[in-house]
Amino acid sequence: MERSLCFQARREVLHQMAPQYREASPSQKRTLLEAFIATTGYVRKYARWLLNHADEVQQTHGRSQLRRYGPEVQHVLFLAWHAANRICAKRLIPFLPTLVESLERHEHLHISEKCRMQLLSMSAATADTRTLSPITNPHAPARHAENTSSPPANARGAMAS
Repeated sequence: MERSLCFQARREVLHQMAPQYREASPSQKRTLLEAFIATTGYVRKYARWLLNHADEVQQTHGRSQLRRYGPEVQHVLFLAWHAANRICAKRLIPFLPTLVESLERHEHLHISEKCRMQLLSMSAATADTRTLSPITNPHAPARHAENTSSPPANARGAMAS
């Protein structure tokens, strides 16, 4: 089924129909639910859940969590990652307090206290997906595993002889 309404329009329909649905009798609820499904294109079970929980849906509208780490934190993380020979974030994050202290001691890095607190509270998953991925950081090398399941094409002829 095609959905002709955009997300915001479907939410407006939801907030108009939800109070009516809550106060309706079971037979009226069935009619309202059918109309809501026809208008929005939602699956019946999800549509019923939305109509019963419209207040919760309204509270979670928009971005649930704003970006916490600014460009300064991302830049410092990139510098530390580069200094650590571009190790994976899972291994970099536990090593980060020592590394940042060492970089500051040798005057390779100067960061604010706020930046330090954000950097040291970052999880490995956030560091990997938000700041060290090639999409957000064009300087990062592409991470492709080398195929080791078969010999290279130029070696196949040598092995046959």
